[in-house]
Amino acid sequence: MGREPGDGDNLERAALNRFGKILMLDNNVGILIVKPIEELTVEDSDRLMHINFWSYMLTTQRIAPEMRKTGGGSIINISSIGGLVALPGIAACCASKAALIGLTRSIAYEYAPEIRCNVICPGGAETPMSAAHVATFGDDPEEAIRLTAGRQLQKRFAKPNEIAEAVVFLASDESSFMTAAVVPIEAGHRAW
Repeated sequence: MGREPGDGDNLERAALNRFGKILMLDNNVGILIVKPIEELTVEDSDRLMHINFWSYMLTTQRIAPEMRKTGGGSIINISSIGGLVALPGIAACCASKAALIGLTRSIAYEYAPEIRCNVICPGGAETPMSAAHVATFGDDPEEAIRLTAGRQLQKRFAKPNEIAEAVVFLASDESSFMTAAVVPIEAGHRAW
């Protein structure tokens, strides 16, 4: 998925040239800005919303009509546990991810019944973004992971394939009766 308005056009062309039609869109891009609320700037929030929200909106605007023309499909948005709970130091990111949950429900409503749209809310996962966030907690990686994954009952980060398997499920016919669903994959973070 692209970060700029024209990227949706490029994505659509490439997918249609290769596959002939588009059955699934996995909107999965994001950034993280770690700052306390009093240090956040309008520029920080604009950058987060541009990438964490608008890139999803713009790509969906471009791809969904093509999906609908060819019989429908599945859109999967990747949000974050931060869209469901407050996380310290990343207020603007949490707000952008919560907005993405609202967008998902609206997409599901507006494009039904041809297109299903669901959102996955991962907890901490082994990604470059998580590694960068962990690095802000100091020199002891084990302590940093304990602090950042400590509310997850399994006390570890998800492996990327644990999130990818949910994407495959939501793209498949096995989830044909799911739309507007919020799927947390967060090792029990919200059980507390």
